[in-house]
Amino acid sequence: MTNRVEEYDPMANTVTLFGREVPMFAAVGGVVVGVLVIVSAFNLALVALTPHTHATIYDQPRQLETFTLPYADGSGTFSSDEMLGKTVVYYFGFTSCPDVCPEAMFNLKRAYNALTPRQQEQVEVVFITIDWDVDTPERIAQYVGAFHEDFTGLAGDAQSIEPVMDQFNVAVFRSGEDPMAPGYSITHTTSMFIVSPEGRLVMRMGHTSDPNPEYMARDLRYVINGRVK
Repeated sequence: MTNRVEEYDPMANTVTLFGREVPMFAAVGGVVVGVLVIVSAFNLALVALTPHTHATIYDQPRQLETFTLPYADGSGTFSSDEMLGKTVVYYFGFTSCPDVCPEAMFNLKRAYNALTPRQQEQVEVVFITIDWDVDTPERIAQYVGAFHEDFTGLAGDAQSIEPVMDQFNVAVFRSGEDPMAPGYSITHTTSMFIVSPEGRLVMRMGHTSDPNPEYMARDLRYVINGRVK
């Protein structure tokens, strides 16, 4: 008995595409290629739409509770609710801080100046003192104004400021009870916190002594434009 091997005929199984008969394997291959092209294009679109920030984006943005503190310049009372519709940068520091705080405020100034005038109108930079026993309203106002006239300084006491610090998970460690004692020092969280126009805590910028202001400005634009919210 002779075993007969039939020759493979690629046209034996065909399908009709656009009025023409084509081999089945070609049709299937074309569909696969088409799907791969679509998937690749979709992935590229996702990459383009995903913000690549230098700051840390919170996985679960948290709506902040309303808080009020007195403006350091004596112009009235600041309310976080009044900031809805704006991107707000909060920084917690103290005016006698020897290094980290002035660096952070200077970096915020550079980032703020990198924004367009229209973008600046949509941003509020707020400094909140953590050294309420020493930082008088006048001292805070002078300190903040030295960095930028648009920046806002807030005063208060322990009872009013500590609940605000808790919302941002700001930690403060004091070397003693008497701020006037020799060697007294304060160690604190140095991050800048970004709140979206919807009032949600969405981003945290870590402190660095040599930042790129354009990177900081770009991260702020992501929030201003609603790409991070």
